[in-house]
Amino acid sequence: MKTLIMDDRAQIAVRELPGDGTPVLFLHDLDCDGTYWTAVVRRLKELAPDARILTPDLRGHGASSTGEAPSRKRLVKDCKRLCKELGLDAPLVVGHGIGAIAKVTLPRQSSCSPQKYECLQGEVQPLHPPSMQAP
Repeated sequence: MKTLIMDDRAQIAVRELPGDGTPVLFLHDLDCDGTYWTAVVRRLKELAPDARILTPDLRGHGASSTGEAPSRKRLVKDCKRLCKELGLDAPLVVGHGIGAIAKVTLPRQSSCSPQKYECLQGEVQPLHPPSMQAP
């Protein structure tokens, strides 16, 4: 896990699965952290093994510190800094809940211009629940 220092000295923890392909940045909702995406990330690595996958713990969540109070403006500022520090020019951004806020604001306020957004509502479910798996 990497730790990046934001402009207000907050520490943002980022998990990364390296790859030479498309960078994918997963942004979680409130009351969880980057591990929220574990099942999705595993499946994505199976389907797209070259993808570079990043799952940060947003400010005040998981292994990240709070620093300045979390807000929409602060979230976007943190995402811009993450993109810059991690060399993400055109990532695919997948957001859930508060993580989806970046969908609206990042392209207008950042040199990190996501190539595509996916915003999710509800909870992330396993792709094949146990009752539906083949014998």
